[in-house]
Amino acid sequence: MTPEWTVFSAKCPSRRSLARIANKWTAMIVVLLHEEPLRFGELHRAVEGITKKVLTDTLRALERGGMIDRALSP
Repeated sequence: MTPEWTVFSAKCPSRRSLARIANKWTAMIVVLLHEEPLRFGELHRAVEGITKKVLTDTLRALERGGMIDRALSP
């Protein structure tokens, strides 16, 4: 029998993802990257008000968490 998961349960595995995207910058970045791959400068221009440091830290956290992959340009 498959367990019935609910985000309201402390044991629900979806809580980790929810906690990660609950940050306002993270949510905006995920939305933009869902639409198309973007370079760092493109993301920085698209998300008004974010500093380069915060963008870098947020992208690194998303990469560590397995939510995004970095691809090098050819």
